[in-house]
Parts: sequence; C-alpha cells; structure tokens
Amino acid sequence: SGINAEWPLRPGDAASFSYSVKSTGEYLVTFDSYFVDEVGPSRVANYAPCLGIEEYLVIKLNQGEKVNTETLSAKIVGLAGNTVHWEGQLAADEASANTYIVKLIIPSDMGTEGFRIMLEGKIVDGTLFQRMSSNYFVPTGSCLRLGEVTNYYALFPNKKTFIDVEISNNNEVEEVYSVICSNSKNYGISVGGPTIATVGVRKKKNASSNPVLLQPQQKALYRVVVQAPKKLSRGKTVTVTCRVTTSTDELLDIIRLTEMEERFN
Repeated sequence: SGINAEWPLRPGDAASFSYSVKSTGEYLVTFDSYFVDEVGPSRVANYAPCLGIEEYLVIKLNQGEKVNTETLSAKIVGLAGNTVHWEGQLAADEASANTYIVKLIIPSDMGTEGFRIMLEGKIVDGTLFQRMSSNYFVPTGSCLRLGEVTNYYALFPNKKTFIDVEISNNNEVEEVYSVICSNSKNYGISVGGPTIATVGVRKKKNASSNPVLLQPQQKALYRVVVQAPKKLSRGKTVTVTCRVTTSTDELLDIIRLTEMEERFN
C-alpha cells in the first residue's frame, strides 16, 4: 500500500529528522536455497558448490501457496559488482511441497568470489517480486562428488557396500588432495587407491598414494568400501561422510545408507 505523510516544519525547527517504514503483509515471500549434486532422499546438501560441475540448485519457498510458481526463475549474482553469472527457470519438485529445482553448471570463469541466489517471479495477484538469499555461497575450484552406490543405498549383514568417489581439480595450478571417509556407526570403512584420469586422454593410470597430486583438469577416482557387521537394525540410517582437504579448501559430501536385515532380490 502507498504511504502519504506530511511533516510541516518552520525554519529553525529542526536540523534533521528520521523515520522508518516496516514492510509486512500477506504476500511477504521468503525462501531457503542450497545445492545438491543429485536429487534424492539419500543425498545431503553440498556446503560449497563447485565451478564447472553439474549441480542442482534447490529452492524451498516458505510461502509457496502465495506465489505463481510457473513464473519462478533464479539468478546467480556475484558479490563483486552484482554481476549476474547465470539465470534459469525453476521446476517443481514433485516429491517435496513448495520445493523447486534447476540443473545448472556454475561458470568456471566467474572465479571463486562468493555469490547469492536471486529469486524472481509473480505473486498470485500478479505483482512482480525479487528476493535475494540471506546466505551466500563460495564456489570451489576443487570438487568432491560421491557417485554410484551399490546395494541401492543399503547395508546388508556381513556384506560390503561400495561407493564411488570422484575428486576433480578445476583450478589453474596443481593441487594435493587427501581423502578421509567415516560413518556414523563406526563400521569398517576403507578408501582404495585412486585411478587418475586426465581430460582429453583416454588412458587412465593407477596411483597408490593418499594424498594424491592432481594437475589442472585431472580427476582422481576412488572406491570406498563400507563393511557391515553381522547384525543390523532394519530401517536404521548410517551416515557416510567423505572429507577432502587441499592447501586452500576443505570439501565435504554426505550420503545416507539404510540398514537391512536380509538381502532383497
């Protein structure tokens, strides 16, 4: 609604004055935003998205019923100069109410400056709105991703579950990476020696070291093994955390495995 206010002043009455306006109402829109590398219940949000790697941006609306969801779009806005580095339309997540997703690749040339997410669209009365995320993200040139998981993200008694882990060096200089994985139940877990892949080179080479040195545009592929004990509790969740440290970054990725009492076909 509009504001119409008058303050009559005579010369000499005041050198300065101040006032404040509080913005509230039924169409106040707020949202939460985060990144994941794969959509699904077993994944946990990434704390730092990666440059040049496919990501999913997830936006959770806190007043979704008051928004025309077909009009929603998002932008990546750099903290330096408010430059828009990416923009795209959002699609509804059918598995979660008031949640919207878009697949994107954060441009490598934007560097590791921080950025915010801008949400744009229309509320149900047709009014345009723009909202900026309260949190900001700092992308990394190094990237950690947990890939394929065997046994359908499950643990079976006295069996092994394998998790593929990929580290990529998207920086312009070489970097040393150290990988450690753990789980919330302290079950047996090990990280195998990596296979090194180079962009544009078909042949891969095996390495036995951890830490491992990666040149720019190289990837290290690991296989993590979780050994389940003989006795499990059906339906219990085991959180697996893999942490990678470099000279400048600490990367974290998390998945959830479910304990099963017997193997299903």
